[in-house]
Amino acid sequence: MQPMSISSSFAEAPTLKKPVSCTGGDGLPLSFIDEETIVYADEPGEDDPNLKIMALKQRIDVLEEEKKWLEWRLRKWQDCHKCSKCEHEKQEEKEDEAIVVKSSARIMEVSSHGNRMTRHQSRSYIYSWIHCNDMDLPDGVLKKRLSRVLAQLNEAKSLSFYSIFVGEQQKDGSRLVHSLLKYGTPTRWKQLSDTLRSRYGIDASIRCAVPRPGFKSCMYPMLFSHCLDLDPSPFLSPHHPDPNSLLDVERQGSKGRQTLALEGGDLSMLPIKRDAERKDGIPEHAGEGSALAVSVLGDSRAFMDESVDCMEEDNTDPMYEVEACLEAECICESPGLWLERISSLVVRNLGEEGAKKLRNDIQRNLEEGRSKETNVVIYGVASSGKTAILRPLTHILKCAKISDTQGISHEDLLDCECILWSHFSVEDLGDNFDMTKLLNLLDGRPVEMSCSSDQGNSGSTFDKLVPIFLTCDALPVPREDQDREALHERLQRCHYFPHKMDREERKKPFISCNRCFAEWLFVDTLARTQHE
Repeated sequence: MQPMSISSSFAEAPTLKKPVSCTGGDGLPLSFIDEETIVYADEPGEDDPNLKIMALKQRIDVLEEEKKWLEWRLRKWQDCHKCSKCEHEKQEEKEDEAIVVKSSARIMEVSSHGNRMTRHQSRSYIYSWIHCNDMDLPDGVLKKRLSRVLAQLNEAKSLSFYSIFVGEQQKDGSRLVHSLLKYGTPTRWKQLSDTLRSRYGIDASIRCAVPRPGFKSCMYPMLFSHCLDLDPSPFLSPHHPDPNSLLDVERQGSKGRQTLALEGGDLSMLPIKRDAERKDGIPEHAGEGSALAVSVLGDSRAFMDESVDCMEEDNTDPMYEVEACLEAECICESPGLWLERISSLVVRNLGEEGAKKLRNDIQRNLEEGRSKETNVVIYGVASSGKTAILRPLTHILKCAKISDTQGISHEDLLDCECILWSHFSVEDLGDNFDMTKLLNLLDGRPVEMSCSSDQGNSGSTFDKLVPIFLTCDALPVPREDQDREALHERLQRCHYFPHKMDREERKKPFISCNRCFAEWLFVDTLARTQHE
């Protein structure tokens, strides 16, 4: 009688053909081993070129078999982790998944990579998990303990405020927990998720929200309203806004479909109950049953809403479009060339602290739009690289590039997402230019614009809060004293470039790279999250 093979229970798995060196001494897969350490089988009688070809073919076969094995493992993992509900409810989940896929297809250009959504940064997150410890603690005590954990995890981060929601205790004593966090700057979720898992043994599901393209929105009110389905009496951190004000803002927005981003091949779903009925402004406790479908096996997800409009501002959000460039490919002649050259140029002119301040000012301008506190001016000697820093914005956003002497026209600003005013000079605007129009534009106020002759004499109002960037050789000085003071009040974020590029730098043109620009802009955030 033949002895039973140890792998008989895995009969479905493809047979893995192992060459002489399929794994290293530590048992690591071939793909994790330096190629120089691979020992290939000797083939006497073959010359060296044929040996190399044979070895490469053998390695390709091994990697293909390993890929099949990993795909089989993923398929078996999904089969083993289906929820234990009845078939009718499983069918409803599949129908819900179909809606999600249909919805996600319309927003793939916002935050997608291949066939997976890979949004890495946001300002508002929901961390959800099934809490099985401290079963006898009252909700209030448990929330305070969890608040201390969140405070410790987010030390030295830009956490503005947070809230904690705890669901009703189930028969096994477990409770579903939502922790909703709001950051002041774009923050990555991966490090916080890993720390929760390694230090506290919490495998959390992570979700974020993204506004519909064309609207600038804060997503925290919508997420806060969603979490109230679980717990109408949440724990609020210091500096947390009044919940009633959050609900008022959320009611202004339209309900949108929600889709899950996939990370690490996790295809399980978190069904969300849509269009929950409300009573006295607070959602009914209707999402508990579906919310308990959260897997507790450490899956990480991003929660995306494509049609929420909390602030109802009819303009795009440039910050999200720039953040999305972190997922783009570098187009430089050598990887990171633009990033290296611009970083050196900026530090040479502004120093380390000045470079950091410039990046922060650009981020704030992209996020908040034109105002007297946010407009960015880069001025200095000619050929110092001032315009090269901002040139990638013309490829990322629809920019109104104003650099001629004809003033500001409605055609320049039509449907723009950003205003890039190169070689700005008050003298070039002409004697008949209306300075009030310029001041209103820089102040974030509506501006009456004149249309071209083929459109008749009717005018149009420009009221978009798009970011404004100006470059010039010297700070503008209007003739009238009152205009001079008013203009300088609206140009507070000024950065001076005193050094001219050397001859070698001027010979090599700056080929704009969107990926490098995004990495340069968020280098402080990326360095902090990688360190953590």
